[in-house]
Amino acid sequence: RLYLFRRPLVLAVSGHALALGGLLALCGDLRIGTTNPKTQIGLPEIQIGMQLPVFGVKLAEARLSTPSDYNRAVILADSFSTAEAVSAGFLDKVVAEEELAEVASAEAARLGEHCGGGFGQTKLYMREPMIEYVRSTGQARI
Repeated sequence: RLYLFRRPLVLAVSGHALALGGLLALCGDLRIGTTNPKTQIGLPEIQIGMQLPVFGVKLAEARLSTPSDYNRAVILADSFSTAEAVSAGFLDKVVAEEELAEVASAEAARLGEHCGGGFGQTKLYMREPMIEYVRSTGQARI
């Protein structure tokens, strides 16, 4: 539902985003993290003996920057620092921790101005083919 949400979805990632947190980060339209060097973002399911659901696999494929980033996240279950997460595609930008709430709020207000036009339908056009594939597998729920 978040991936297809018809309004802009701005995420302020203030700490670790692992497993479901990593999937949530991939759902956002604009994902902002912090410069905290200890923060990790990733999909560690394989490391703990779990299968990543088909939605998670296809979401990572759609949102991560390169085949190498996709492989590192899904098959190798690597975690990414926030700087690496921007390059890989988990985040769009990072800011200082003390600026996160203010920057995210300002971006949400800016993107909120686009709601009246074709934002929701355009987002659906972009993302629905992947969602239809996931639905066709019978594993649409996470």
